Amino acid sequence: MDTSPQDAALQAWKRQIDAGFRVIDVLTEGAERLREAQLEAAAGAHADAAATQKAAARAKDAAELAQLQMQWARSNAEKALAYWRAVYENAVQTGTQLAACLAQADKEETPR
Repeated sequence: MDTSPQDAALQAWKRQIDAGFRVIDVLTEGAERLREAQLEAAAGAHADAAATQKAAARAKDAAELAQLQMQWARSNAEKALAYWRAVYENAVQTGTQLAACLAQADKEETPR
């Protein structure tokens, strides 16, 4: 069964629009994951800073204050590394999903 040129063009247009929406979905999901990671990191940093501030106010001497500062700095470095690892993993995941989406769209457009 042959399709008319108008039907073929309409179907191709629909595939392009569908592929565009799939790309938007992938990008939106990636942005949402990034936002969640940012909010989690910000809330954690705020809680840690408040706890450290209270502990610093209770410090009895310079050695205790220095120890507290070192612990806080070490913890911040570890959490920063974890945050950037999550950002990287999200970028890789989003890029992989985007590439798969675009490959699927290309496959749908390639004549058989």
